[in-house]
Amino acid sequence: MSGNAPVDPAEVPVFTGDLPLLDTKIKAISTGGTSAATAASDVHTTFGGLRGYYEAPEADQLFATKSLPLGRGGRGIRTGMQI
Repeated sequence: MSGNAPVDPAEVPVFTGDLPLLDTKIKAISTGGTSAATAASDVHTTFGGLRGYYEAPEADQLFATKSLPLGRGGRGIRTGMQI
């Protein structure tokens, strides 16, 4: 389908699978976003909690990197996977 050519209905694909099974699988996948967001948040929290215990010359540099993008990314995954 390019240009201004009309769509040929015979060339439009038709789903011939099991719709109830597809619906079940979609719902199962959509709940994975919450698990991913929770795991990302847990990593962010745990990483931040190490600051009081981790001592090394590079500690300031390490904790300056922040794991905040990880938490934001997890929330983005959760939002993107919701149906």
